Formats: sequence, C-alpha cells, structure tokens
Amino acid sequence: FPTVANQFIPRIRIHAPRAKIIYDMVDFHAVRMEREASLKSDLTIRAAADRIRTIELTNARTADVTIAISEEERGLLLNAASKIVVDVIPTFFDMPRQIAKDTTNRRGIFFVGGFWHAPNSDGATWFAREIWPLIRHARPDASFHIAGSNMSDEIRALASTPGIEIAGFVPDLTEWFERCRVFVAPLRFGAGVSGKIGQSMAYGLPVVTTRLGAEGMGLKDVEHALVADTPQDFANAVLRLMRDDALWSKLQANGRNLIERTQSMDVVRKKIGVLLDG
Repeated sequence: FPTVANQFIPRIRIHAPRAKIIYDMVDFHAVRMEREASLKSDLTIRAAADRIRTIELTNARTADVTIAISEEERGLLLNAASKIVVDVIPTFFDMPRQIAKDTTNRRGIFFVGGFWHAPNSDGATWFAREIWPLIRHARPDASFHIAGSNMSDEIRALASTPGIEIAGFVPDLTEWFERCRVFVAPLRFGAGVSGKIGQSMAYGLPVVTTRLGAEGMGLKDVEHALVADTPQDFANAVLRLMRDDALWSKLQANGRNLIERTQSMDVVRKKIGVLLDG
C-alpha cells in the first residue's frame, strides 16, 4: 500500500544513497477512491482519497522512477506532478497454449473477484440487482455464477435469487473459463487494469464490461469486448453474446490476441528488463 513506500523511501535514501528507487503503484489508489466517493456521494471516502493522493504523489516525487500500470494512469500522474519520471509496466497474464473454441457446450455467465476489494462487491451486487432481472426476463434458462474469496454475507445472500449460484473460492478457474459462455465485469469504480478481464480474455472467454472496466487495456467495443454502462445496455450486450456465435468467436480471437501482444509474460518481461537496465 502507498503508505509503506512513504515510510521507507527516506530511510533507503539515507542507508543506500546510490540505490535506484522504483515505486510500483500497482494502481492509482486515490483515483479509485475518488471514483467511489463520487458514485456513493461519500465525504468520508473523499477525505481518505485526498490523504492517499498526497501520499502517492509524495512517493512518486521521492522515487527515481514510478511504475504506472497503464498509459491512462501515467497521464493522470504526470498531470498531477509533471516533473516525475513514470514508466508503464502492465499487469501480465499467463497464456494457455490451448483454449476451448467450441460454443456448443458453453452455458452460463461468470464473474470472479476478490471481495475484499470494494469495486468487486459493488459490481457483483449491481449486476445481480439491476442487470440480472433483465437477462432472466429474456432468457429464463440463464445462470449466473459468482466465484471469489472473502465473500460477504451480502454476496452470499445473492444465491437466493433465481438463477444465481455462489461458487465461493475456486483454486483453479480453468474449468469455469472453458464451460461458461460470457464473462461479466460490471465495474462502476476502480483504477488501474482489471486482472479479471485480462485473465478471462487470455483463457478465451469473451467479456462484457463497462467503459471503466475497459480502461487501461486498449479494449475497443465490438472488437475485443462488448462495452456498456447502463443496466439495459449491459443486459443487451450479454444477451447478444449469448446468441451470436460469430461475434463470440471474433471477440475470443481478438481479445486473446490483444492480451498476447500487450500483456503476456514475455512482453512484460522485456519491459521490466529495459527498466532495470536503464
């Protein structure tokens, strides 16, 4: 967390004055918190976001190089502190050698996330309450599967909704990526890059997400994923992907190719090598 770097960077400067200090933000925490505060109209979260922003910018100014996770966040950092040095090292994803390309036996809609992370809890409940009824009205046979760790009672209670299954923590998600038809990432606030989207695309499961969920990955609507922000538009996108095999296959191929070109382990390894050698 940014407060850790804030505490230790000055000590490193004292004890190892020649060391090159690299500050890895993981994501711009203050931006995520500011977006949550705006969505919920919460002044307490807004005040906490202001404190974290001060800490993060102090870290960036103090370090020799700051790592941002995307070009978007690099731009936000430079707008806030133009003299800092920022490199982009994206999240990387393992690329399975083989993926299931057949749509014949695929069923269900899938979501996964660590539920200690507020955007995941919010996204799952928003989908279940606002979007899922629209999908079930059009497709009464549809099923929605939620996996992840640290589920709250509120998330587990969604199992009482017809068609929703709570899978809980799943050690290996491969089976879910291979058997489900659509992956959803209904994110309403957040920052950085969505690991769940990248992982799903790497495993060949097409994605429906929001504009915020698509941020930082270069995703284009109808090219790499389907992007929608309102409940009705999101439901329509999911239903479209459930019935359109040609579109499904297109998004599977293009999404996986995008991850391989931009966020595979080999690509990121080279970027890290350049950073460390520089």
